[in-house]
Amino acid sequence: MKKITLLSFLIILISSCNSENHTEKIERLNIKVKELNQKLDKKVDLITNLRIQTKKLQNQNLELENEIDKYQQSSDYYLFIENSDSEINVADVLKSGEKKIIDQKVFNDTLDISDNFFVYKHTSEIIQTSDSEFGAILDNFNEEESKYGNDFFVRVMTFYNGKTLSLEVENSNTDIHILIQPIALGYENKTFVISDFHRVEIISLEKNENDVELIFEHGRYPRKKESIIIRPELVKFKKNNSR
Repeated sequence: MKKITLLSFLIILISSCNSENHTEKIERLNIKVKELNQKLDKKVDLITNLRIQTKKLQNQNLELENEIDKYQQSSDYYLFIENSDSEINVADVLKSGEKKIIDQKVFNDTLDISDNFFVYKHTSEIIQTSDSEFGAILDNFNEEESKYGNDFFVRVMTFYNGKTLSLEVENSNTDIHILIQPIALGYENKTFVISDFHRVEIISLEKNENDVELIFEHGRYPRKKESIIIRPELVKFKKNNSR
């Protein structure tokens, strides 16, 4: 009987030990599961935040695209894409050293009415250049004017070009240099040379609604006024304005 009792006690003890071990294992597993759930929750939160940030960036990108569309619809200054409402002659980009004639006009200027009657017949050209020539004339220019237009800045300088005419009076043939600097980032400066006139004097450089207009006098008998229309995508002689 004692043996049976002892055996029963041993069985109960072993069972108790096994139960305790099993409980500890379950507790450890529960702790592990809890840790994994916490890590999973953090990853879910991270994914949720990333989705929110992605949505915000998409909305910002959409707003930016809409702003660009509105800007392009309201201004074609830097588009250089011809449409029914625009006139373009300026190249968006020129190769290094390249020049492009974008407008020209023929003049007959009487410069001397003495015995050596002299009429200066010449074709003035507006030439777009790839490299700014302003650096070479900064110390030698005759006149300088500047003006802000819509989203661009215009600087005009006159410079004696060294051309000699068969005149007994003072020779002062002049080129006009124009620099257009876009205010918006991402667009290149545009440089132009208008050649060549006798006895140039800048009268005004004025901002209009959609452009800047340069008015200057040249010649001698009589003095004539000429106007140049200036926009980043268009530089040309104003029609029917010589007087």
